[in-house]
Amino acid sequence: MGSTKQQIVRDVRREPTNTPDALRLDSSNWSQWWYYPALGVESRTHWSEEKIQLPNGRMKWIGGWKPLERLATPHATGVALRQKYFGEGAERLATKFRELGADLVFVGQKMVAKDSRFVQDSGSDIMLLKFHKSFCETQYKAAKFAQAFNRKLLEVPGLAVKAPRISFLDCSVYIVYDGELGRT
Repeated sequence: MGSTKQQIVRDVRREPTNTPDALRLDSSNWSQWWYYPALGVESRTHWSEEKIQLPNGRMKWIGGWKPLERLATPHATGVALRQKYFGEGAERLATKFRELGADLVFVGQKMVAKDSRFVQDSGSDIMLLKFHKSFCETQYKAAKFAQAFNRKLLEVPGLAVKAPRISFLDCSVYIVYDGELGRT
């Protein structure tokens, strides 16, 4: 028999999915979040694909990481990551993630941060991005299929206005520096 390496599941704190959202970081909830000022956010990227023409005339989709502004909200001064996880899948854990304004009020969209369920070495930016690649690539492709589907709905009499539309969230990866954990 071949050997398989069993992965060790991380021991993390969990919270109910219906835990109310705070509007800001303050003394009542400071210990429930990890806070990273903008300087601690090293990068933010997202997966994108483009169609290129090969020398033989055929078309091919090429994907890769595209850099973004470090923070999505123009007046954000940092990010906050909830210390407890509210969701768990086969490979990933989910926790609340927000950008913060100067007065520590949450700004921009509510976001979800996903991390591995398993103990792993955080390593380099390349290793961190490799972990998230398949998820972001799948999310990107699903969004493209949804856009095509929605365009086709417009051609169907009686459905152009009534039918619900499908959409997928844009997926980006923030890499932050934590004094104790390193890059994460």
